[in-house]
Amino acid sequence: MATKIGIYPSLLRQAGGKTSDIHDRIINVLTALEASIAGRGEPWGDDKIGHQFTQGDNGYLASQEGSTKSGRSMAASFDSFSTSQYRAADTLERTDRNNPFGKP
Repeated sequence: MATKIGIYPSLLRQAGGKTSDIHDRIINVLTALEASIAGRGEPWGDDKIGHQFTQGDNGYLASQEGSTKSGRSMAASFDSFSTSQYRAADTLERTDRNNPFGKP
């Protein structure tokens, strides 16, 4: 069994930054996608076929809303992960500073 462990808060903070970048990229993709979709209007038309395509639980509009909601939820998860990584680095650093010799 190991008697020492290595703690690298700086590396954990780097990981937190990269995780935050993933959050930002997801948000950028969603924003661009929403703008592109909004710019196209309603190309399916206002006839019976257009309504069949867009309406209902399995229609385009419900699918679009579900996909956007899932993407935003994924981005929020990465934001939370990043925050937790930064907090963990702070906690590890504070613990090491307050107890440098590993005494109970």
